[in-house]
Amino acid sequence: MKLTELALMLAIPVAGPAALAADGPENPKASTPMTEAAVTKESDTVLKAIEDGTTFQVLTTAIKAAGLEEDLAKAGAITVFAPTDEAFRKLPEGTLTELLAPENKLKLRQLLLSHVFPGKIMAASMKDTEIKAMSGDLMEIDVDGTTVELEESKVVNADIQASNGVIHVIDKVAVPKALDGFAKLDEE
Repeated sequence: MKLTELALMLAIPVAGPAALAADGPENPKASTPMTEAAVTKESDTVLKAIEDGTTFQVLTTAIKAAGLEEDLAKAGAITVFAPTDEAFRKLPEGTLTELLAPENKLKLRQLLLSHVFPGKIMAASMKDTEIKAMSGDLMEIDVDGTTVELEESKVVNADIQASNGVIHVIDKVAVPKALDGFAKLDEE
């Protein structure tokens, strides 16, 4: 990890309690037990839930760098597959720094919007399909028993409710085909 990436991660203030929902019968496709209780109020927007989540510090920084705050806070139902800080750390060395550079704002925006879908899609209703993301990219959803994946990113916590949609936490940054080759994104 380059010093600039480490400095960026250390410079981000620690947010409030995690916005995580526990597994249970109401979340049959959430595949990994969570240790933190659900604290997101349904009156919170998707953006607020992400900003308040202790595992979404890098995502919050990226959302701000891409200018997506308004898109994730406005009314209307959306579904967000939210990569954790650990997911961003899995990117090749230097990739995050390159994505956050001002000259790459449009690429960062495309990457982040490839994790956002119109409508409120709950885990129980997901099936194998390709779905058009808000970036315009077709992204693959794969369901195998209780496991849900976006591209090759596994949902580790599903159905976090927000006033304007739902969040599914993923363990890896999903990369649309249009960004293959950019900033070593296809080298994960």
